[in-house]
Amino acid sequence: MAEHAAHNRRVLGSSPGGPINYSLKKYSNKNPPMSNVIEIKNLYFKYDQELVLEDINLEVEEGEFVSIIGPNGAGKTTLIKILLNLIPFNQGTIKILNKDISKDTSYLEYIGYLPQISNIDKNFPITVKEAILISKYKRKGLFSLPNFVYTSQDKIEVEKIMELLNLEDKKDKKLSELSGGQIQKLLLARALIRNIKILILDEPTNFIDPKSKTELLNIISKIQNSLNITILMVSHDLNIVYKLTDKLVCINKKAFVSKLDNKYQQNKEKIQQDLKSIYSQNFEYIEHFNCILE
Repeated sequence: MAEHAAHNRRVLGSSPGGPINYSLKKYSNKNPPMSNVIEIKNLYFKYDQELVLEDINLEVEEGEFVSIIGPNGAGKTTLIKILLNLIPFNQGTIKILNKDISKDTSYLEYIGYLPQISNIDKNFPITVKEAILISKYKRKGLFSLPNFVYTSQDKIEVEKIMELLNLEDKKDKKLSELSGGQIQKLLLARALIRNIKILILDEPTNFIDPKSKTELLNIISKIQNSLNITILMVSHDLNIVYKLTDKLVCINKKAFVSKLDNKYQQNKEKIQQDLKSIYSQNFEYIEHFNCILE
């Protein structure tokens, strides 16, 4: 296992819900108080009689970048499925954007999700720009489809999204012409064009080459630094987790939560113990001071 020294990157941008604004806005040392966009209390989940998640407690602040790590079968994907309302949980409470997700699913409109494996049909005869524009249908409503006309503002937002994700030179390419890394960027663009408030990434760098991986991670960092979006990322790669993350959640049935800010050095021993507890005692801790990120 390897890790990088974390740093505090609390940078927020425009408020989601309106036109997208990519200007970088840094706050002073006295950051304004942030509200929790996700609150998980005493969460339990079982598959049949097998306990998968046990007494999970987690708070995620607006604009925070949270990484979720743990061995295979530890419950990471299960937790994501619960947050996406794909499976019901057995006990506890979860609030997302102040909505109790067991009673109100309207919060899902403001969540973007990038799965491990995309089921996008690369043979569908559509360009990158058209694929991003189509995502506007969800916000405007499918019943408006027969009379739907893209506005000039829609097109401006798409251009800005493509610029942010380095897709400008691919806008007229067909999906079949895209690489795996370019497909990942396209899916990110389709999520961001909906003005989401929370972005969930499930192993976003799987199945792409190292160069595309570095570019995608730099783009994810730029998104978090430029927009007021909360990011949850599931990853096995501690090399990137420590560079990007504000909060680390180690899961193996139970959750161990650590803040990765300017107190990181003080928390280092606790974090090492948490990692050993979820990965077993055969855990080698190696700290790197260089990162693949630019």
